[in-house]
Amino acid sequence: MVTVEGVRNNWTPAPVEILEHEVPFLEGYCFSSIKLANAFVVRDVPYEWKKGVSESFL
Repeated sequence: MVTVEGVRNNWTPAPVEILEHEVPFLEGYCFSSIKLANAFVVRDVPYEWKKGVSESFL
């Protein structure tokens, strides 16, 4: 697994209501009990990505 951290400045998260969602990419992986945890609007927020870190779970 590769973990990539996003760094944001000057952003106050404001949750939004999700009426309906569908993620076709995940449907092929048998995630029958998957639930949406949260959702936020991200607009005009400066951000950067830190270098990815490779992790092994074996």
